[in-house]
Order: sequence, then structure tokens, then C-alpha cells
Amino acid sequence: MRPALRKGLKIAGIVFNALAAIFTIMAAYGGAVNPETSAVPQLLALSFPLWVILTLLLLILNLIYWLKAAIIQGATILICLGPLWGLCPLNLFNTRITPENQNRSFTLMTYNVYGFTDYRDGSWKTVPEGPAKFNPTLSYVLQQRDSIVFFQEVCGKIKHNSPEFIDEQVDSIHALYPYSLFYDLRSGALSHFPFKPLENKDSGIPDLSGNFQAMVAEIQGHRTLLVNVHLESNMLTQEDKDVFHQLTNGEKTSMTDVRTHLLRKLKKGSLLRVKEAQRVRQLIDSAGIENVIVAGDFNDVVDSHPMRIIAGDDFKSAFSKAGFGPVITYHAWRFWFHIDHVLYRGDMEAVDFKVDHFGRSDHYPVEVTFLWNK
Repeated sequence: MRPALRKGLKIAGIVFNALAAIFTIMAAYGGAVNPETSAVPQLLALSFPLWVILTLLLLILNLIYWLKAAIIQGATILICLGPLWGLCPLNLFNTRITPENQNRSFTLMTYNVYGFTDYRDGSWKTVPEGPAKFNPTLSYVLQQRDSIVFFQEVCGKIKHNSPEFIDEQVDSIHALYPYSLFYDLRSGALSHFPFKPLENKDSGIPDLSGNFQAMVAEIQGHRTLLVNVHLESNMLTQEDKDVFHQLTNGEKTSMTDVRTHLLRKLKKGSLLRVKEAQRVRQLIDSAGIENVIVAGDFNDVVDSHPMRIIAGDDFKSAFSKAGFGPVITYHAWRFWFHIDHVLYRGDMEAVDFKVDHFGRSDHYPVEVTFLWNK
């Protein structure tokens, strides 16, 4: 190989490695930038897992063929350690629930149930055989027997004489969860523990809104604020999803279509979620309750700007504290993202985090086990 060609390839390799490192770092910390300033970092944050994969592939190749260039990927990984842990925590030694500490533990499930329908065809179809058609999503919730359940896209109350459920299921839910609260068609909560809507007249925020639902519960003697959130989606239509499919298939796609159908809506959704997150944080601060759990469908990824607003400096992520490996909670239309989250603060610790691949809804249910401190 000619020296000039070798030198040119070396320069091109350095430039490519450097650009990959820059974009990976920008994606890792994109959530720190308010979308009102620029939506580009937020959009990069959505692609952070892809940049991580590229960084690891380059690291392997450089370790084999070009050892000095591997320093770039090594430095990138060190700079992005915090976001990498948020994306892929490796908690191997979580506290186990034992007979001795079981009375200090409780579980919370958050689940966007897609109106209790099957997202694949929009039907109410359940078990096809047999005289009674049990709703499979509600049956799943009954089987899990979590202490607290947050629903999003619940489409009304779980009640008798509805087309979604048979009365036997409704009776079972009411027997298992004596306390319930539903708002509009968006959200609902079930609980073993007594709770009531938050009454905070001085906050200037409605006790219930379409995008969050606040309750005060007595959980094993601990006064706890529970906030069920369903932040604004990106409102993508089927035409928008078709454009995304073209992109992921490697098909030729007009940049005008990408800007019109994807980027513009992603930016608009990000801005709306920021405003909603500010309202949620204002409500938490005005309530003056130390023990708080915020969970639900954030419609945004780990470490996004709305999550940063709500978490502030005092909240922990249940996924970061108790999860293992990367997870996906939204799985439809090739939009494979982790957008359902659980944040908490106070006299408790998350000791288990799991995502169950129960596939009736376009979201997977998320379940967290908490343990009160001694």
C-alpha cells in the first residue's frame, strides 16, 4: 500500500472514531439540554443505545487492528459511565425478600394497558375457547397480586356490565384491591393500602389532571405520596410510523418526510413533556411529603430532560438501583424504548426491578419491589 494512501486511511479512521465518540457523548448527555433551547440533543438521547453499540464494535475492532485508536473508545466509555449505568445497570447483589423482612416490603406495578385491548388488532378478544371470555390483561394483573397498581390508558373504570370485563373479574379486582381511584380515560390506581387524592389547595395545581394523578397513601405505617404519570406522547400517526419503517428498512426516504413526520413531532412532544414534568415537580415540592413514588408512562427515555426535572437531586431511579441489563418497555411498531419508569425518595429502597414480556399491550408491565428501611 502506498504511503500516501496509508496516511489518508489513517486520517479517515481517526476522524471516524472521533466523530463516533463525539456523537456518543452528545447522546449520553442529551437529556441535560432543555428542548426549548434545542431539540437536537433530546433526539440524540433517543439514539444513545445505538451509539453505545457502535462504540463497543469500534473498541473491539481497534483492539484487534489498531490498538492506539482504542484509546478513543476507552475515553468515551469513561466519560459516559453515568449514562451507561442508567442505560444498563448491573445490580448483582440486591437485597432479597426473606420471611424476616417481608413485612417491610411491598410491590408496585405500572402498566400502560392500551385500554385493556390487544394492541395487535384493537379487539377485546381474550381467551377464544370456553363460555367466558376473561380479559387477559386484567387476569394478568390479578395473578401478579402487587400491592399497588398504576394504570395508564385505562379507558374508564373497571366496572360491572362493561364490554371489556366479565363480572367475575371485576369482583375479584374489588376484593383484592379495596382502594381504587380512576381519572377520566387516562389513568387509574389500585391499592391494598388506604389512599385518597392529594388535597393541596395552595399549590395552584389540580389534584388530578389528564397527565398525572396524585394520591396520599398509608403504606405499612408510612405516609407516602404516590404520583401516577402519563406524560404526553409524540402523537405519531400511522403515516409517521410508515416513514420510520422505511428508515429502519434502509429504504430511500425523503428528508422532507422525516422532518415533517418525525422530527417536528418529536420536538413538539418533548416540549410538552417538559411543561408537564415541571407541574409534577411543583406538585411534589408543594405537598411536603418525604416518601414519594413517581411511576408510569413517561413517554421518554432514561435520563431525559423531563425525568431530570422530576427527579431533581433527591430522587433515585428504581431501575438504576435494582435493575440488571438494558430493558425495553415499549415494543410496538419497531419503537423499542425504555419509557416506563419508577422514581422514588424517602425511607425506602428499591430491591427488585423487572419487566415482564406480557405482550397484549404495546407496553410491557414494570414491577418494582420496595423495602422500608429499618
